[in-house]
Amino acid sequence: MPRFEYDPISLQRDLGRPDAAFFDDEMKRLALEAIDHYAVQIEQPIILHSDWTLDDTLTGFADRIAATLTSRETWRTYAIEAEVFARFLMARHGRRLADLREADLWEYRNRRLYGPLSERLSPNSWNKVAAVILRMLRHLKIHFSEVTWRSYCGTREADDQVKMVSLENYVTFRETGMMSGRNNLRNGAFSEMLVTTGIRCNEGSHILRQEIPKIGLFQDDITRIWSIPATVTKWEKGRDTFISKRVIKNFINPYIYEERSHVAAKIISERFPLKSYSPRTLTMSNNSIFFQLRRPGIAEVGHLEKPVAPEGLK
Repeated sequence: MPRFEYDPISLQRDLGRPDAAFFDDEMKRLALEAIDHYAVQIEQPIILHSDWTLDDTLTGFADRIAATLTSRETWRTYAIEAEVFARFLMARHGRRLADLREADLWEYRNRRLYGPLSERLSPNSWNKVAAVILRMLRHLKIHFSEVTWRSYCGTREADDQVKMVSLENYVTFRETGMMSGRNNLRNGAFSEMLVTTGIRCNEGSHILRQEIPKIGLFQDDITRIWSIPATVTKWEKGRDTFISKRVIKNFINPYIYEERSHVAAKIISERFPLKSYSPRTLTMSNNSIFFQLRRPGIAEVGHLEKPVAPEGLK
């Protein structure tokens, strides 16, 4: 099956591709036309049976999820987990979702929680799968009175209880844990940014330097509003939060300066062999490194293909 920008979710993914000779050319043509229409042209998730025919039930569920959940990764996960359950039902009992029985749900739960290690999930991971299955049952209008979230989930303690640490314990952890080993400045800057701004880990890891407020903008304020760009936020919706001048001055900026010095040293060591330049002529300018020499052979690092050592500096 060819790959498109919106990959179709196929029943063959984990079971392996069947023999190509099993399908005639007309069946393949119809399958590829369906994939092109759904997955490429209208950007709708598509799920196929093992014979490459369209699975209307799961494709309808995936389409409904895609319409209600903004995050592409989330609705794709829902579609995949629903498909895995449907394959289990077909492989074990030869039934499709329309013929689902309550015993099938409990069998699947027991297998994923207590079955073979290769198929077993942690209680927290199972809770995510359980949420998918219960939502699929509502979509298909299938109801079993004994199958509720309370009875079907793996555990409630880990999800329902929020554990907090005191500020004193956090500072101790930051100083002795985060900032006492390798990459201490990076760890300290990242943890401070997460704790003081409430930004998500994934968002913080994609923030660019120019998106961090400059110290001069604070003036006499100790905090200011920070507009997190939509390009990094969940659901691609930008939002505002507060960021502290202390965090930028004491943690983020020192980390940035250290990283820049490492990058500069790496570029120099890679492009200029030892003793090919004089340290007295090295300056920084707008994040670019220039070698300002008063002899022939002046070159900018960014455009230099081979080390150039002017006469007298070799």
